[in-house]
Amino acid sequence: MKKTFRWIGNLIEKHPVKVLLTTILLFAILIAGVANIRMATGNETLVQTDNEVFISNKDMETSFGGDSILVLFTDDAGGNLLSLENIRKMWNIEQKFKYEDNIFSIMSPASIVHQMTEMQSKEIKNRVITRFFISLLCISVI
Repeated sequence: MKKTFRWIGNLIEKHPVKVLLTTILLFAILIAGVANIRMATGNETLVQTDNEVFISNKDMETSFGGDSILVLFTDDAGGNLLSLENIRKMWNIEQKFKYEDNIFSIMSPASIVHQMTEMQSKEIKNRVITRFFISLLCISVI
């Protein structure tokens, strides 16, 4: 290592102007090359733009906005992808992701089932309470 630095030092000492001009020329070439570097971070850097999945994802982004991340669940065993076990797995994944700061919404069959059951539960409770009070009113009137 000492030999290398000694050689570089001797070269600079013997030909300072040539070394300086060569260094400036080298930096000029590097700066011109750096100006041509382009940053690409979209999905088009990973997937062909004529791919059906890419096109549908682009349509979804246009419709709903933002850079969405899609997770595709598959069932290679040939079973029912929407089985109770698979819905539970999807729900557990959603529950883990809902505490992430950069995730604003999650939509899956599990969340749709959850919303449906939650709405049904509220509706049933409202009807039970309403019928209870109506029956109380009827009893008090009689």
